[in-house]
Amino acid sequence: MGNNVLKPSLRFKGFTETWEQRNIKELGKVFIGLVTTMTTSYTTEGTLLIRNSDIKENKFSFSDDPIFLESKFAQENASRMLKIGDVVTVHTGDVGTSAVISENEENSIGFATINTRPNQKIINPDYLSCFFNTDIHRNFAVNMSTGDGRTNYNLKEFNQVMVPLPNLSEQKQIASIILTINQLITLHQRKYDKLVNVKKAFLDKMFPKNGEVIPKLRFKGFTDAWEQRELCELAQITMGQSPNGINYTSNPKDYVLVQGNADMENGWVTPRVWTTQITKMAEPNDLIFSVRAPVGAVGKTQHKAVIGRGVASIRGNEFIFQELLRLNMNNHWKTISTGSTFDSINSTELRTTSIKAPQMDEQNKIGGFLKSVDSLITLHQRKYEKLQNIKKALLQKMFI
Repeated sequence: MGNNVLKPSLRFKGFTETWEQRNIKELGKVFIGLVTTMTTSYTTEGTLLIRNSDIKENKFSFSDDPIFLESKFAQENASRMLKIGDVVTVHTGDVGTSAVISENEENSIGFATINTRPNQKIINPDYLSCFFNTDIHRNFAVNMSTGDGRTNYNLKEFNQVMVPLPNLSEQKQIASIILTINQLITLHQRKYDKLVNVKKAFLDKMFPKNGEVIPKLRFKGFTDAWEQRELCELAQITMGQSPNGINYTSNPKDYVLVQGNADMENGWVTPRVWTTQITKMAEPNDLIFSVRAPVGAVGKTQHKAVIGRGVASIRGNEFIFQELLRLNMNNHWKTISTGSTFDSINSTELRTTSIKAPQMDEQNKIGGFLKSVDSLITLHQRKYEKLQNIKKALLQKMFI
């Protein structure tokens, strides 16, 4: 963070002036949060205590049971109370991460936080927080930090920060677009989280409980009891066999190699390694099941893939896929897995896994419905990831 006079590569129309680099101490008051033990002053109401773990990127995220400070203790430390517009930065942990105090956090006190009270005639608080959350600043914070077990970003090092400074009008424009993207990211994250919880609820209610043969929630017209079957009766199972390592390649024209959970992402095989040797094969749309730690992870393959010892391929329908997901969600595989160094299950344990299944028409209904929920989950996940990438690109180009 030098003193060069620079311009960013991406700007809003009408802004042409060069930016300054100003030391953080020139832009406002910098002070540390409480550093003494205060657990005896904790209470369920009063002055909000902000911990490093409560500070997220441009926002605060408190637990369901936030910590408050008893009034007398808080008043004794009134000089450390935070005002609207103060920027609070993580000192220990995810160092450099920052958020701006709003009316919701007004008069709170930070614990071991680094606080900046910006001179708002010079710098906009939201702009300063956005800068603190760039890779430029956070990498600086990490590189300057100390500590063996936990990373500490000390006030001495923080006071060396050089802040790129356009005029106030441009600052506000930059902060506005970044915060708007943050709101969209939060929106899709919440929709994603909500759908994941909805999916868990459906998996719980659309399949019979232990000791029962009828689920709580069914499609209209289906009344028959479900039958207890072994997995091998409902699907074709092939245990993997690893090829010789000398045949591994990085050539996408060769066969995709799947050996474990690391080769799966978001429910699909993600190619990392290829091989020229065919041992055991999985066909496109086969289910890939991890038989080694973490036992029970399951995904699908769009590729004709060679399967290694860490996985099995299961040729089953969407119902079987959702049932395997449900069993994993309920920690079924952990209860039957063995191993001294890492958990695993063998061919017999997988093949004889007990599955309750309805008639094929109902299987198709259930599988199709849950697949549609998965599609919505994936949609919001992709939007979230796309917005994250857009934001990252903007932060790289809009700051110097």
